[in-house]
Amino acid sequence: MISPHPILDLTCTLSLHDFSVVDYQHLLSVCEQQRRNRWVDNARAVCLMRLERIDEALEIFRRIALSPGTCVLRGDLPDEIKLNYASALLAKGQLIGALDVLDELGDPNQWMAIQIRCVLLDWEKSLPWWKRILWRAGRLEFATPVSVDFELGVWPPAGVSIPGRSIDRAGTSDGFGRITGDDKADPASVPL
Repeated sequence: MISPHPILDLTCTLSLHDFSVVDYQHLLSVCEQQRRNRWVDNARAVCLMRLERIDEALEIFRRIALSPGTCVLRGDLPDEIKLNYASALLAKGQLIGALDVLDELGDPNQWMAIQIRCVLLDWEKSLPWWKRILWRAGRLEFATPVSVDFELGVWPPAGVSIPGRSIDRAGTSDGFGRITGDDKADPASVPL
């Protein structure tokens, strides 16, 4: 059976036992040598995000996530790629775009989606009251920076098990998919 994530075999062969010390530059160069498909491109874009090359990551995501010549997400796009695209938009400061992509998720309660919504909620709370009202009323964006305290993008791809390491849906390693420091994250409590 052919894996829907051909980059997984590549990841496993790199013997990555601790994803906190992944050499994303090396992994990016290995990905660039692979035959192009949306899963390899997704992995390339996540590497670029982790290397803080957001503009390049967004170019890739726009090519694989959007219908040609439009700003509409492809109908067959997996949630994993949508989450990664939303992460790149968040990192670029395109908050409305990130929210719009999150609204298209098949499962809006995925941990990465909750993390992004929590970041946006914290950002909104940091605004003066009058800007908060404007944001809520018309979703106006402001030059207030958005602080992200987690690694952007789902890595490795969802449901991957690397020898000696179990990775949950969000790519975190605590085994429970929790947001760091949040023992009781309730998806219903995130109103965005």
